[in-house]
Amino acid sequence: HPNVLIEFHVTSSREALSKIASAEGDLAVTTNRVTHPGVRMETMLETQSVCVMPPGHRLASQSTIFAKDLEGEDFIALTSNLKARQGVDRIFEKGGTTRKITVETTTNHAACECVAAGLGVTVINPFPVISNFSGQIVVRPFLPKFEHTVYAMFSADTAPNWLGRAFL
Repeated sequence: HPNVLIEFHVTSSREALSKIASAEGDLAVTTNRVTHPGVRMETMLETQSVCVMPPGHRLASQSTIFAKDLEGEDFIALTSNLKARQGVDRIFEKGGTTRKITVETTTNHAACECVAAGLGVTVINPFPVISNFSGQIVVRPFLPKFEHTVYAMFSADTAPNWLGRAFL
């Protein structure tokens, strides 16, 4: 649809909720499920965390990475206030695995940038960033599983129109 203008804003889930509930936005994509009378949530995608490492990393030849494999590794972590970070931390704590957190960031994209620069490894939701780093990173399944759900958020009063559905 080449004649359609899309305004694409990257914001916090809280700000997205505010925009959708007040009809200032048409739809939002988020990994945080919210309950609010002014919005509806629809599951778009379910994923599992992956381990991301630089090419040539000592673990790159393994088909699956286990939490214990990352003992002592330089680790790129999401900031501690994020749900995904808290879930990953619990996995390492339960397994008694110690990582050396060298960088904390607010986005999966920035975590992958750090990995591509050789600053360490990370465990993240692969959606939507992994495909942006072809050849710059190695991605392997991570166990134990940590699942993520990606949601579409839109007004409770109006469903996305055909254009919104096409975008999703």
